Amino acid sequence: MNAIAQRLRISFRPALIHLGISALIAMLAMLVIFQVWYPAPLSDLQGVDRLVLIMIGVDVVIGPLITLIVYNPAKKSLRFDLGVIAMLQTLALLYGLQAIYDGRPAYVVFSVDRFEVVPVQDVNQDSLGRTAAEFQPSFWRPATVAARMPDDPEKRSDVLFSSISGGADLAQLPEYYVALDAERAAMLARLRPMEELRKLNELDDAAWAALLASFGKQTPTELELGYLPVSGNVKDGAMILDAQTGEVLGMRLLIPSYAALKKPPGDAPTPVAPATQTEPAPASSPAPETPSPAPSPRPMASPGVG
Repeated sequence: MNAIAQRLRISFRPALIHLGISALIAMLAMLVIFQVWYPAPLSDLQGVDRLVLIMIGVDVVIGPLITLIVYNPAKKSLRFDLGVIAMLQTLALLYGLQAIYDGRPAYVVFSVDRFEVVPVQDVNQDSLGRTAAEFQPSFWRPATVAARMPDDPEKRSDVLFSSISGGADLAQLPEYYVALDAERAAMLARLRPMEELRKLNELDDAAWAALLASFGKQTPTELELGYLPVSGNVKDGAMILDAQTGEVLGMRLLIPSYAALKKPPGDAPTPVAPATQTEPAPASSPAPETPSPAPSPRPMASPGVG
């Protein structure tokens, strides 16, 4: 037992150094993941947090733990052992980063009545080949764009058929992307009231005031804002917009509603006049039926002369 304790005491310092290097590399990886590839709240919407925890657990914990076990200055193969540990740890880290990178959001797309988070792996590659350079996916942060249904009836039919048959949806076809400003009128027409968002998330006065204050120095009122749902891989969120200009102010991790709106938010309800019930005319006595004249007898043909 004393021998084991002595050996662990010797290997503790190298394992601690290994732990510090691994933690530093993990912090740099997390900085890229959460600040560049998955800026908040996209990390929550796409559910990347669990994958990052697994990757960090393997990289930061298991590597130094193996070093603590195998480190022995008297071993001739010590350098080889430490090299194998470092190589396996690096491969595990690169594998995890590759999986996270491939699943990163390429676009946040306004489509019809909501925003959809589109990962790189869900982008239709055939459509991507016909996409303008300005809408090509970036290595860095995801682009916020809009998707517009094509005017050509045949192409429109192809998009609808692809969506119904389980293929690429409109939001996954970058050849139909346009600048977000080009669809401001469509976004304003689908805008949902902020009061709906408050009720769904059961926000108290303090939380509600903090939410409104997060959109600028001049705190807007809830009537000056609206939201559209954001559909993510694991969770959904809300994209907050200026209700007058349609400017996108930011995305928040709040439960949205997808129920159909009966009227655009902010419009006063149109008074509907009650339907006047027309009283039936008093029943009059039926007019006596006039007997139709009897048909005149058909004249008989004269007998032929024999």
